[in-house]
Amino acid sequence: MVKEGYRIECIYTENWRDAVYPWDLLDLNEIVLRESGEGLEGEVGPGVSIKGRVLSQGKVEVGAYSTIEGPVVLGPGVKIMPYSYVGPYTTVGEGSTIGPYARIERSLIMNDVHIGGRSTVFCSVIASGTDIGEGVYTDATEVTIKVKDISLSKRIGAIVGEDCRIGHHTVISSGAIVGNRCSVAPLKHLTENLPDGASVR
Repeated sequence: MVKEGYRIECIYTENWRDAVYPWDLLDLNEIVLRESGEGLEGEVGPGVSIKGRVLSQGKVEVGAYSTIEGPVVLGPGVKIMPYSYVGPYTTVGEGSTIGPYARIERSLIMNDVHIGGRSTVFCSVIASGTDIGEGVYTDATEVTIKVKDISLSKRIGAIVGEDCRIGHHTVISSGAIVGNRCSVAPLKHLTENLPDGASVR
């Protein structure tokens, strides 16, 4: 670019974190949420418990007897159904729905995601447009991840790509990466990565 005559300017920063791998998004999400504001706008049902800093970026719906424990950020149009728990260091994107009795913690839920009732999502990234069925469980134990010549130990759940359909009561093992547009039948146990467009029957 310099040879072609572009002017290059440097921006100095005290902290810089690259989002190279999917799990880097969880680390960056935590950093951002540590500095998030608070203020909830929308409909809040009876018996709802709000703890810590919870910020909505527009009107949201929080169902009866749910608990939100910050830091949490909710995008506009988010619906949290009754008796759900949304725990610390979770971001829920615009138009997403958390089903009744679901439990979400330390996760990045992107736009237009549906998480079915009684599902448990820990330390996971769920990309836009994905539908998680009822009773789905993402394991989140510490695993050793190998990328080329690099190995690191990390507590991580599932990384699920865009526009996936995960059938009810499926278990996704720690560190499993599900590619974009994958379809998984109910009652499966995913222990390995799935490429884009994969179908598990």
